[in-house]
Amino acid sequence: LKKVPDDSKAVIICKRDSLYRKIRKIWDTLPDTFSERDIEATYNILIRLTNVSDAQKQAHIDSINKRAHRNTPPEKNAVPISPVNNSAQQTAASNASAPQNTAPPVCPRCGSPLVLRTAKKGANAGNQFYGCSNFPKCRYTNNIENRKDTP
Repeated sequence: LKKVPDDSKAVIICKRDSLYRKIRKIWDTLPDTFSERDIEATYNILIRLTNVSDAQKQAHIDSINKRAHRNTPPEKNAVPISPVNNSAQQTAASNASAPQNTAPPVCPRCGSPLVLRTAKKGANAGNQFYGCSNFPKCRYTNNIENRKDTP
């Protein structure tokens, strides 16, 4: 910030309490980019695309997830897990012989499969948790309640 001149038109430096005023001033001084006609035409295109069935919406989401994760390399030492609900997490974690013929659960943030991991450092070292297979892009984790230090 020391190298940015105060009179720069490309950069605006302000404190948090004056941010709204600065944005409002820019908004009021700049000309509109789209005319009312352009906005109406865009709205008419988008409204047709939003009036679709739930199945079509889900197919669209699945297509996006498939394209997003097509080039993601498999993680080292990642073990896919079977889907479990919150009440069954403890029994599934302790029962390693449970069949895993169903699809792994997905990350609620990005839609990637969750994998079973073991913490190597810190206070939780040795404890297992579910982590997103899209790490480090997505850092979602879900702790498993079975701790190694509990009897």
